[in-house]
Amino acid sequence: MLRLFSCRVVVLLALEVILAGGQAPAPPPLPDRFDVISIKPAPSSRQGGGYDYPPGRFVSENRTARELVMLAFGTDSFRTAGGADWIGRERFDITATVAGPWQDGRPAVLVRHLLEDRFGLKAHRETRPLPVYTLTRARTDGTLGPNLRPVKTDCAAWRQNPEMPRCSTQTAPGQIIATGSEWSRTMQFTTLARATGRLVLDRTGLTGQYDITLQWDDPVANDQSRASIFTAVREQLGLRLDARTEPLEVVVIDRIERPAPD
Repeated sequence: MLRLFSCRVVVLLALEVILAGGQAPAPPPLPDRFDVISIKPAPSSRQGGGYDYPPGRFVSENRTARELVMLAFGTDSFRTAGGADWIGRERFDITATVAGPWQDGRPAVLVRHLLEDRFGLKAHRETRPLPVYTLTRARTDGTLGPNLRPVKTDCAAWRQNPEMPRCSTQTAPGQIIATGSEWSRTMQFTTLARATGRLVLDRTGLTGQYDITLQWDDPVANDQSRASIFTAVREQLGLRLDARTEPLEVVVIDRIERPAPD
């Protein structure tokens, strides 16, 4: 009797597909706006901050409006222009909820609409020539420096043993240390950008996993025994940083206003 009932269900579902033109029902669209939003000024004494993405929620702690624009448009401080001074100085705590999943685990579209609805954001993209550093191999034969070593590591196996951490990258003022990390995460190009004051573009052609130790004279670290970032990259990694100007897409903030706190 149970098998007969199951067969009837299958037949009915098949008839529904046929009546619908031979296609299964389309999945519901992904949400593009948060349902509930709370925005409050962050305490001026607070240190640190960040983003969290629990199911159905977006939490931003102690972040500026400029940082939210960067998150919403997938860009960085070097490729964001315009806006008043307060957008990089005043910080906010935001909690937003949504019914349904967002794409790729990152609510960029939802944050963009949050900025439009609550901060009155108007922005556009355009191409501008920007000063950058390109990271290339320093040696004509392509060999790497002593502190940049290609490795092959089974990250899943290493993570089962917390006493032997691998496949990770740690950064501190004047230092990058990576063990078995993928190249794009190993070099921490945002860290290099902060150290050089310019956007750093990867032109090395490197892929795969690497162990790396890079140390340089950073003002925060205040270790003058270390070399400059440019010398350290060349001597320790066998790479070089070249100053250039390249046309890059920039997010231009045309208008943005302080939100009314909840």
